[in-house]
Amino acid sequence: MILFSFYPRLFIPLLLGLLQIGAIYSQDSLAYKHLRLAEEFAEANNEALATKHFNKAYEFSVFDYTIQQKAMDFFFKNKDLENLEKFLRLDMMSNSNHNGKALKLYYRGIIEMKGGVEKFHDAYQSFHRAKYEIERSEFPDLDLWADILVACGYSKVVTRSLSSDGKGYYFSILRVEDFINAYTYYKKATILDPEHEIALKNLDTVEVRILNCGKELPINGAFTFETEALKKRIHQDSIKKDSLNLINQLRSINLQHLPKQIGQMISLVNNYDEIVLVMDISGSMDDPVDWAQQVSRFMVMQELSLAILKQANVRINIGAITVGGECGLAPILKSGIGENRRLELSNLITRVKPYGWTPLNRMLNEASQLFTSASNRKTVLLISDGMDSCKEGIKLCDTAVKLHHSGIDLSVFSFLFEGTSYENNFAYQIYECMTEAANGKIFYLDENGHVVERKKKEKREQFVDFTLPAFINTNRYRVIDCLCEFDWEPVRNSDHIMKQ
Repeated sequence: MILFSFYPRLFIPLLLGLLQIGAIYSQDSLAYKHLRLAEEFAEANNEALATKHFNKAYEFSVFDYTIQQKAMDFFFKNKDLENLEKFLRLDMMSNSNHNGKALKLYYRGIIEMKGGVEKFHDAYQSFHRAKYEIERSEFPDLDLWADILVACGYSKVVTRSLSSDGKGYYFSILRVEDFINAYTYYKKATILDPEHEIALKNLDTVEVRILNCGKELPINGAFTFETEALKKRIHQDSIKKDSLNLINQLRSINLQHLPKQIGQMISLVNNYDEIVLVMDISGSMDDPVDWAQQVSRFMVMQELSLAILKQANVRINIGAITVGGECGLAPILKSGIGENRRLELSNLITRVKPYGWTPLNRMLNEASQLFTSASNRKTVLLISDGMDSCKEGIKLCDTAVKLHHSGIDLSVFSFLFEGTSYENNFAYQIYECMTEAANGKIFYLDENGHVVERKKKEKREQFVDFTLPAFINTNRYRVIDCLCEFDWEPVRNSDHIMKQ
């Protein structure tokens, strides 16, 4: 009472502010209550009630990204474009959320394509704005990025001036340059998602058109293997094989530091003739594992590497390289195939310490030079707890393609838990694009220290068939030099491009 009597001008605004904060928290609570109900009804395939509660959640908290994201995914999956369009306001999103903006622009482009040929140019703009946004993201969604690139390539081709022969027949004349422009989009999409069916199909289509016109495919350093790296490889006949793979002098394995059930990894290694261990020794590897607080990731990495040296088939030649230290400096440990006996390599591995950054992409490129020139079965095994921290993370997908083109597979053993952060999810997407491109597997540790093989995640359902239309050669209006056309009539009917 005394406070209220003497300071009414201070007390009343404070009270109103507290009431307002309480109202905001109450609204957020109601929003998430409706969100939970929406997800439950969606799980039960009750589309009507799920729609009702998604909209209610949105009304109570229009700026909440989680609500927007889950609602958009639901409406997109159920082809409910009318409700989807309500959530496509970019002003209701943080400027830093480039993945979210890219997704909204991608959805907007699809809605515009639903409007038919007359809206294709608007769709073209939306898809390319989506591409710009996702390229700015620190942890881009690679599956979404691949879908956006496919949409960009498609719209690049079909968004042409609408032509007519004056008799109601619509068509579009295309130059070989249009296919060359689209080629880059599809090629990049197949690197981000090597199993993207539409990207692969369209890539074949434009490649055939370009080559039939006597033109060369666009050359991009990211898509071609640097043949100079092959010349630097060790010559098989230079290796002294005497006592190279003897294991009787290797020390016993410390089972307290060794993950459980590593047999599946040993089985993978035994499928090859040459293996290079790429061992992460960055500072973060000093963090403890979840199943034993006194045991660090680094200790587990060391013991796992030593176990591979001891248990891998004696016919297999093994090399190693570390990832750590400074971004621009040489690796602390670098041993090519046949350069050291297993005993010597074991001693080298036990001497390294965790330190520094994670120049992962650079070291994977260097790892390609540690194999022999022989036509042996070769693989890289990456043991790591994260991503490249030297600003080359997104290049890892390209690097995996280069490795595979030179006959090297790639598998990953990760200490990260998927689904716990944007950064961890991004890391697993990178691991997936790498291992898909380079014929490998992903292993991780569960909470109890067991080695688990990660299964492939289901891809986002394709809502639009972005397969390029059929092309025909033409001499319409005496057009010359590798021009072709496609009939607009099928794509004028918007149902043709939407999967029903």
